[in-house]
Amino acid sequence: MRRFRIALLGITVALSLSACRGEPTAPSGFDGVFRLLSVDGQPPGLLIYPPSPCNCSSVWVSSADLVFRPDGTFTLGIVGGGAPVPVGEFTTGTFRSSAREIHLSPSPEGTTARPPRLVDIVAADTVALDVPVEWGSIRLLLLRAPVSRRLMAPGIYVLTSINGNPITDTLPSEDPYRPSPTTQILCDSLVFLDDVFYRRHGSVRRVFHLAGGDSVSVSEWSPRGVYTSDGDSAESLRVSEYLDGGYFSGATVLGIDGQALLRWGSISSPYYKIRMFVLRYERRQ
Repeated sequence: MRRFRIALLGITVALSLSACRGEPTAPSGFDGVFRLLSVDGQPPGLLIYPPSPCNCSSVWVSSADLVFRPDGTFTLGIVGGGAPVPVGEFTTGTFRSSAREIHLSPSPEGTTARPPRLVDIVAADTVALDVPVEWGSIRLLLLRAPVSRRLMAPGIYVLTSINGNPITDTLPSEDPYRPSPTTQILCDSLVFLDDVFYRRHGSVRRVFHLAGGDSVSVSEWSPRGVYTSDGDSAESLRVSEYLDGGYFSGATVLGIDGQALLRWGSISSPYYKIRMFVLRYERRQ
């Protein structure tokens, strides 16, 4: 039976940078990227079934990324499914290391952090993270990712134009008799944090043209996500945003145009006409 210990300062991640004499250690200054290797000894994405005779739901984990940064912050993202205990999560915070462990302290804002748990040292450059499920827990092994070409330098990209027009312009209704909402994008930005994670923030204003008068609504969003290269292409990125519970939205391809990024989108009219848009994000810092 697996033994569990409670870490006082949050989730504890155990890392090994050296397997010499069976006494791996983690340095006080540590950074790196770790990616999912296996789930309970199985390849990622496969269903993990509960032990008999538990009448419990199966679970799955398709990807997991853990980033330690030189400034002492971390981000953990897990994409998976299961009920009634959610498997996916997105957690940020700070970390500190001791001789054999790295202690993660999740920040309370913008995370889906699970209760504190322990992750044991497994082998050199390997992290073992226990994730709660209905019948107990499953174990994720994450391996240090090799150093690769930096895809995007950390920075902020701000939406500046749509089809070459300033974003202050509205996206007008298409039919005067059954008009769709008039939409105005108030702001839209992409913040790249490192070689793995990014954050998007934006808001839109919609005016619904009704017989009794116009109705105005403003919505805002700030999802997090991960990004990778789009195959072997050096001219595009593939981004996926986290939904509630750690699921992914569909992947989106962003084109790289010098110091700008391009996103292609569309809006449907009440008559199912589709208008295509090219959104241009300029690097600000």
